[in-house]
Amino acid sequence: MTRELPTGWYTDEELAYLLSALRRRQPRVIVEVGSLFGRSALAIAQAMRPTAHLLCVDIWPDERVFNAFTYAVEQAGLSERVTPQHMSSIEAASVWQSKIANQKSKIDLLHLDGDHRSLGVYLDIREWLPCLAPDGLFIGHDWGLDSVQFGVMQARAEGLLREVGVSDVQRHGKPALWWGLPGTTGT
Repeated sequence: MTRELPTGWYTDEELAYLLSALRRRQPRVIVEVGSLFGRSALAIAQAMRPTAHLLCVDIWPDERVFNAFTYAVEQAGLSERVTPQHMSSIEAASVWQSKIANQKSKIDLLHLDGDHRSLGVYLDIREWLPCLAPDGLFIGHDWGLDSVQFGVMQARAEGLLREVGVSDVQRHGKPALWWGLPGTTGT
């Protein structure tokens, strides 16, 4: 059942693009970095296949925002399929890397919408890359920010991403989303 989504930065058109990629790929293991109130997380969880699981990583700015997120997940009846991880992206990537060392699943789809600073975007890609399946996909939000573009292109220049593209969905006259395929470095 689809429920109304919480407030957030994603427009309906941007969510449609994100969910289109999700439906085409049918990922089993999904990680979202930067969930805040849960708008994109709930949209993903409602659209993912029944056997899929979504891990939401965020440093939620305070208990009120974290509680709003968990309440939205509970109200949507998705608590069994959505796990909030209250820690930094880099810490969570390190935890996931140790799980992979213990033969756990790699990530099929990684949605980046956390740290929008150039270095933050670059580090998110670099640290999560070993966790991504070889045929996995990065999808990120806010391509219109120069800092996001710089971080993604730095990762591309270093071979962390072998291909990068942008959506045809626009925000303020610029593409709103980007996607990247894992490169050979780090996988």
